[in-house]
Amino acid sequence: MAASMTHLLRAFADDIALRRAHALRRLLLSFTALKLAAFVAVAALVGLALTQMAPGALDPGGASLRGDLLTSAFDALFILQIADFAAGTSAIGPMSYGQASRAFARMLTNAVAARDARLTRGLPAPVTGAAASASAIADESRAFGPLAHPMRALALNNAVYLVAALGSATVAALGVIIALSAVRVSASSSPRATLAHWLVTLFFPLCLVALGAGGCVAALVTRRYARLERQPFSVRLDASGVTFTRAGDGARPRRLSWREARGFARLAFTDELGRLHEVFALSGPDQDYLWEALYADHQPGPHPEDDAERVAAQRLTEAVIERAGLPLLDLTPTLNAVLAASRGASSYPLAGLLARARKLARQRGDGELVRAIAQREERSGWLLGRFAGRLGGGLGRLSPRQQEDTLRLARDLLPYYPTPAQIASGSGGWRFAGGYVLSEFALQALVVAVAVAAVALASLQAPL
Repeated sequence: MAASMTHLLRAFADDIALRRAHALRRLLLSFTALKLAAFVAVAALVGLALTQMAPGALDPGGASLRGDLLTSAFDALFILQIADFAAGTSAIGPMSYGQASRAFARMLTNAVAARDARLTRGLPAPVTGAAASASAIADESRAFGPLAHPMRALALNNAVYLVAALGSATVAALGVIIALSAVRVSASSSPRATLAHWLVTLFFPLCLVALGAGGCVAALVTRRYARLERQPFSVRLDASGVTFTRAGDGARPRRLSWREARGFARLAFTDELGRLHEVFALSGPDQDYLWEALYADHQPGPHPEDDAERVAAQRLTEAVIERAGLPLLDLTPTLNAVLAASRGASSYPLAGLLARARKLARQRGDGELVRAIAQREERSGWLLGRFAGRLGGGLGRLSPRQQEDTLRLARDLLPYYPTPAQIASGSGGWRFAGGYVLSEFALQALVVAVAVAAVALASLQAPL
């Protein structure tokens, strides 16, 4: 359950998630631009080397130099393309379930905003013994902190990202060493090495350098946002709204006015260490604001007053209820029901709910539900909508009761599927993701075509 909740918490549209998504898009666009420039450079160098190559030229091993050149050029293109394809589609495209997770998180916040009694349960405000009078609440500016992001205890340790960056730097260094060794050998060879010999020798190590450098940059960029998730933050409430300020974030406050607050939700789960995470989500039009109270002893009763983050979370929750006038609605029963209905069937229990429901509805001949789900999923891009079905998992492992619960939950949540406007403002990149994935598939096809052409050209040039 904790793994599913980790993905869900990062799918809410809080400031860290949105900034991480923007950074990843910029990073992927930079990688793609560099890859395309490399494609052009490789093609130009190969073309130049072919014009300078003597007929029947051989490599040091006695094989056709032309064939070696074309093979090494294809290997370079293939390595760069497959690496960029894997990085991009796993981060934003149909090879991951990030898009479906964001849609599921938005469905939950929409249900809370609508105060749907089928999916939410009303809760009383936490009792902290620090409540103020109604007039004081209306007039005072109050500060709360330190507070913790829900991913503070779940995010990967800094060392993991540093090890990944170090490993990538090692790959780049290995490429440099291989390239220098190859240059030394080629420079002292007899007869003198031609451009074709240099290209055959250097294509592979230069690919290693490019992959290592890209991996190092990606590890350091993602580390920045994991570090922000572990930073404490403070909150200030006043008569008109609430301001969130995170330590170590360059004093970038986030502001939500009370009149724009849509809903206030609570969800709880237990991690592998037995700690109870009580997460609170205050939702605005385009962004969510998350904090948590962590209970190490797993019991929701009285707790020591010196646990500053937990006490601050409870007091902030109470103050938000008073000032925003929003009820605190519990989503935990809905999440538990979705997890129970998919147990044993899927690695994507939350994000794959609609995919499982669509498959079940198709098996039962419920065309109306199939069309309703397909239409809503295609709002996130027709390509991603088509790939959403892969999240369904093994429906044969579901009991009749689980199948009925899956269809019921899908029908209850489907009216709250994010609108195109919410998709555009919340994720900021669903159309981009569809276009990016299409371009990557097109480049994959281009690489295959280049491979076929290289083989055909090499065979035509081979001596009979």
